[in-house]
Amino acid sequence: MAKFQYAIPIGARNSGSRCDMDTDPSVAARHLISQLESELLDQFLYQLLGEVTEIDIKKGTARAIDAFMAAYGPGRERRS
Repeated sequence: MAKFQYAIPIGARNSGSRCDMDTDPSVAARHLISQLESELLDQFLYQLLGEVTEIDIKKGTARAIDAFMAAYGPGRERRS
């Protein structure tokens, strides 16, 4: 299985942060895509989606990235 890798600043490399996780990259990608779609997909599917502004997209994207990084980013504690 391939390992999911992310970049960490050079100064943090020896700080005990994990830079490799036994995570399938395709699963991680699907998790990110799901997070990105989550706020608008149901409204779109049920034809309830009104105007979506650039600000709405930026805020939703920021929330999705925050959730993804909380799960996969530096400093994340592995659960068995």
